[in-house]
Amino acid sequence: MKVDIIYEPNTMRTHGRWITLAEEQQHIHMVQISEAYDMDVDTYYTRGYNTESIDDTISSQIIMLITRMVTGMTVSCYDIKPANCVIKHVTTVEPIVRFIDWDTDFCQDTLIAKKIEGNIANGIIILHVIMMANHFYHDFNNNIFHKYIKKHVTAENIHALAVLFCGGQNNTKAHAQNTKYQENSKHYFFGSMYLNQSSIVPDVWYNYLNERQLVGGPPKSGAFIDLIHNAMRRDETEPIIQLGGGSSYRHSKNARKRLSNRKRLSNIKNARKRLSNRKRLSNRKRLSNRKRASTRKRVSNRKRLSNRKRVSNRKRLSNRKN
Repeated sequence: MKVDIIYEPNTMRTHGRWITLAEEQQHIHMVQISEAYDMDVDTYYTRGYNTESIDDTISSQIIMLITRMVTGMTVSCYDIKPANCVIKHVTTVEPIVRFIDWDTDFCQDTLIAKKIEGNIANGIIILHVIMMANHFYHDFNNNIFHKYIKKHVTAENIHALAVLFCGGQNNTKAHAQNTKYQENSKHYFFGSMYLNQSSIVPDVWYNYLNERQLVGGPPKSGAFIDLIHNAMRRDETEPIIQLGGGSSYRHSKNARKRLSNRKRLSNIKNARKRLSNRKRLSNRKRLSNRKRASTRKRVSNRKRLSNRKRVSNRKRLSNRKN
């Protein structure tokens, strides 16, 4: 297809993000022409074209595309959702999925994301999959990513993921300076998660952002944990899975070792303090005993000197009398 744009010199002026031709009021737009796909993934699942085997294929392709986007293209697009994925399935043996709607409002360079959010690409990939899993869980009650989340989100990396997700902003009620993950979670998921009732929204995204609180205490909670619970469930009928099992989280061996080392260090410090206190007390006693002995000697010497003087004076007096 050939497109010709004819204009006269000095008749063009800029207006916003396009160029306006002054006389004819025609607009020049940036246009992308790409291969046509049958429909978007949102429509595909809404119409029920999927099967369980196709679900595995589509989830694998989307995870592969996210990985290529983050590590290969070094781009992180935070608005990945079923409506921004297109699928070709009518004329193919297996469905083919691609991402669309790339724009600078929700996409940025992965290297910049690393600097801003302070984590590695693997964490960014997992968070993208968590967001996509929540879209499938809330929109279709069919989370095709639950196997991946159960495998890759563990008690060992949950804290690092929470720090990356929150980016230092831990207040769910705050509106300023939220990360893209937080903004999109509020926009897409909070309504169905908390029944559009702000009173039941957790106050924080993640309760234990302080690394010292990783071991011990009550289970971790917050809106981020709720998102992970949803991402781990195939549908609403599957019970919520607690990381590590039971009513509390199982902590990593490294965390236990750190705690053990801290206790040992604390015990060593306490032992040193006790030894130091004992030495100080012992030294004080020794010094006190020395002072007492010195004082006794002085008193004794004074008494002896006084007795000698008395004897000497008596002798002198006796000699005078004689």
